[in-house]
Amino acid sequence: NFDDLSPRVQALVVSDDGSGYDASARVAYQLDCWFSSDPYAKVLALLYVSVAMVLIGGGLLYGVSATDPGDAVWETLAGV
Repeated sequence: NFDDLSPRVQALVVSDDGSGYDASARVAYQLDCWFSSDPYAKVLALLYVSVAMVLIGGGLLYGVSATDPGDAVWETLAGV
């Protein structure tokens, strides 16, 4: 939960504007505004999630097999 982080870390992510809302509500609002105002926000979010899934899958494949990291990421990307 975002509210469980230290106030210093929360201040790095969002500034406290004195509105009385907790930090997770402010982050959710900022994300909602970004998704509704930027036409490329959904495409970028899909791209970031896809790249993260390929990298995590490659790391997991590298951890359980005898391949090197580049081959593991490639095999994850190729679906082998």
